[in-house]
Amino acid sequence: LNAQGVIFEKGTWKEVLEKANRENKIIFVDIYTSWCGPCKLMASKEFVQEKAGEYFNPRFVSVKIDMEKGEGVELRKRYDVNAYPTLLVLNVKGELLCRHAGYLSVDELIDFAENGVKGGGLAGMHKRYAAGERSSEFIGEYLALLDDAAMSGTIRSVADDFLKDKTDAVFTDTNVYRIFCGYVTPDYAVFRSVYA
Repeated sequence: LNAQGVIFEKGTWKEVLEKANRENKIIFVDIYTSWCGPCKLMASKEFVQEKAGEYFNPRFVSVKIDMEKGEGVELRKRYDVNAYPTLLVLNVKGELLCRHAGYLSVDELIDFAENGVKGGGLAGMHKRYAAGERSSEFIGEYLALLDDAAMSGTIRSVADDFLKDKTDAVFTDTNVYRIFCGYVTPDYAVFRSVYA
C-alpha cells in the first residue's frame, strides 16, 4: 500500500454503522461545514498525513459529515453539535466514546482518538452520570468536559438538573457556587430563587 492519509468512507450513516459492526472497528467522525476554515485546514493538512492514515485506517471506519446537508442535519441534533470541526469517536452502535470541538494537529488527533479507544474522557463521565453519580466535584468536571466538547444542550440539562434543588448550597458549597457562576443563565429556575 502506498503512503496515504485517513480513508473516509462514502455512504449513509446506516452503512457506516454496518461496516463498523462487520469489521469490528470503532467509528471516527469528522463533523464539518462547507464554510468552516479550520475544517478545511484539517482536511488539507492533518488528515492527509501518512501518520494519520497509519493510525486510523486499521482501527476505525472514518467518515466526514457535513452538518448542513442530508443526514448531517439529524446527526447534528443527535450528537448536540454546536461547533466546527467537532470530532467524534463512537462505538459500533453509534454511542459516544469521546469528542473534541476544534482544530487538532495530527499528533493531538491520534492522542484524542487513543483516549476514545481506551474509553477515557467523556464516555466514562456519561456512564458515571447515567449511573447516578451527582457529587458537586464530579458534576463540575463533567460540565467542564461537556464545555470543551461544545455540547451546550447537554450542559444545560446537566446543570439545570443538578442545581434545581441547590439554592442554599450556592451560598455554602464552593463547588456548587462555581457551577452556578459558570453555567447558569437567568432562565434557569435556580437563578430566580438565588436572585430572590
